[in-house]
Amino acid sequence: MNTNLWSAAVDAVKDVVLPIIPSLLGAVVSLQFLGRNLSWPHKISSVAVGVVCAAYVSPVLVDWLGVQGKELHASLEFLIALFALAVGREIFREIENGLLQKIRDRFLGGGK
Repeated sequence: MNTNLWSAAVDAVKDVVLPIIPSLLGAVVSLQFLGRNLSWPHKISSVAVGVVCAAYVSPVLVDWLGVQGKELHASLEFLIALFALAVGREIFREIENGLLQKIRDRFLGGGK
């Protein structure tokens, strides 16, 4: 087997997998507290949502806050993924409890 091809494949995996490890671990830790009663498909999708939130939100916060250093960036990714599941759960809970109706009544009138 061609060692250059093997080296290129390992480098490609490192470029893809290593950056998401902090956010993946943050989502998994959060799932230990929030996802005990979830089915496996819900657990997997919850972890994916945490990773995606960290992947999109952390670069914005890094630029906005001027965070320097890979370790701080990784810590920020971990925390965003950790709290993304909790925030998402509360948002969906409020939607189920009539949040959209309350917003519509408040800004468009109606109701009481």
